[in-house]
Amino acid sequence: EGLKEEENSEISKEEIKEENNSENKIEITKTTKISTPQLKERIISGFELIEIAKIWRVSQDNLTLCPERPPNLKGKIDVDMRSLKIEEIEAEYKDLMPGGHWRPKECKSRQKVAIVVPYRNREPHLRTFLNNIHRFVQKQQLDYAIFIVEQMGTFAFNKGRLTNIGVLEAIRVYPFDCIVFHDVDTYPENDNLLYTCSSQPKHFSVYLERVGYKEFYPGFVGGVLAISVEQLRKINGYSNDFWGWGGEDDDINTRFQAYLK
Repeated sequence: EGLKEEENSEISKEEIKEENNSENKIEITKTTKISTPQLKERIISGFELIEIAKIWRVSQDNLTLCPERPPNLKGKIDVDMRSLKIEEIEAEYKDLMPGGHWRPKECKSRQKVAIVVPYRNREPHLRTFLNNIHRFVQKQQLDYAIFIVEQMGTFAFNKGRLTNIGVLEAIRVYPFDCIVFHDVDTYPENDNLLYTCSSQPKHFSVYLERVGYKEFYPGFVGGVLAISVEQLRKINGYSNDFWGWGGEDDDINTRFQAYLK
C-alpha cells in the first residue's frame, strides 16, 4: 500500500480516477508559474505541464557540476512571514521556468529535487511558503520544481495519499532523483540545511519553533523530509490508509526501519 503503480496498488491510475469521481476527491492541483492553485485564469493543465517539461529537459551537459557546498550560504536566515499576493511573488521570481521550475545557469546541479507539498485550505501559509522556499533552494543551486497537491472535498485530510500522488506526477514529467516532502506551514531557518538526498532519508525539521525548538517526540519525521526516489520505491511510499492528521509519518518511519537497513 503506497507508491508503486501496480494493478493492485492503492494509488494505481485506476484508483486515482475512481477517487476523483467520489465525494472524497483528491486531485493534482493544476499549476501556475509558481505552483499554486490561485489565479484560475492562469492555470496550466496537466497536458500542458508535459509540454512544459520538455523545456525543463534541455541539456546542460556543457556545464561543470555545481560545488558540493554552494558558495553563498550564510547559516541562520530570517523567515519572511508576510503573506504576499501571488502577483508579488511572481514578480520577485521572474527567472522561474514555466511550471515553477528553476535550475542554476552557471553550473549543473548535482541533484534534481521535487518539493512535494500536500495542501488544503491554507492559502496564506502557501503564499508565505512559496515566497521563502524559492529563495532558499535557489541559493543551494538546486535543479528543482514545487508540486502543490491539493485535496478537494470535505473528508479528513490524507497526507500520505497526497504525497504519493505528488511523487507519481513529479517523476512523470521530469527525472527527479530526490523528493522533499514539505508541510506548507514549515519554513527553514538555516540555509546550511541542504535540500538534497543521501544514502538514508534526511529529516530537516527535528526542532520546531512552535514547540520551543525541542524534539517533537522520538522518531518524529514529519514537517520536512528528503528521500530519494530509489528509497521511496523500496518502502513503497507512504501508506494511503491514514485519514486525518498524524499516523502516516510514524508509519513511514517504521518502513524506514524495516526496508532501509
